[in-house]
Amino acid sequence: MEHELRLGQELFRVKIDDKGGRVRATIGEGTREVDLEIISENCLSLLIEGKTYTAYVARDDNRRYVQIGGEQYVFEEPQEEVSGVAGGPAQLAETEIGPPMPGKVVKLLVEEEQKVAAGQGLVIVEAMKMENEIKSTIEAIVKRVNFSAGDLVNLGDVIIELEPADKS
Repeated sequence: MEHELRLGQELFRVKIDDKGGRVRATIGEGTREVDLEIISENCLSLLIEGKTYTAYVARDDNRRYVQIGGEQYVFEEPQEEVSGVAGGPAQLAETEIGPPMPGKVVKLLVEEEQKVAAGQGLVIVEAMKMENEIKSTIEAIVKRVNFSAGDLVNLGDVIIELEPADKS
C-alpha cells in the first residue's frame, strides 16, 4: 500500500507492506521493520528496533492525527487545489492545536499573547485515561485559547490558535 502524506510543508511518500503483524514501512529512502499490534480502533502498540511505543491515531476527512510519546503529528493527504496557496491546509496543521482524539482539557500551559518555542508544551489533554502533552511544532505567539481546563474536546476542535512568530 502506498500513500502520499504531508506533515507541515514536507511531502512524504509512504509505502507499507503488511506481513501479518510485522510491517515494513518505507518513508522516502528509509525503511523500518515494525511489529504492530492493534489495541483498539484508535490505539496501536509498535515495537521498533527493540523499543515499544503506543500510538493514538484518529482520522478526520483528509487528516490523520497521530500522537506518540506526547508528540502530536498531523498528516494530510495532499489535495490538488492547494498548490501554492498561502494559508492552505498544511499551514493550518501547525497553527491550529487540537486533540488527537476526544478527551478533556486537563491543564493549559500557555495563555494568549504568550510567545512559544518549537517543542514547547501548550496543553495537556486526557484521552483514554492517559494525559498527553501537546506541543508546538513551530515558534509562534498564542493568538487565542478557545477552551479551559475541564472542558471536553472533540476531534477537530481547535483548543489553541497560534500565529507564526515573525523571523525578522
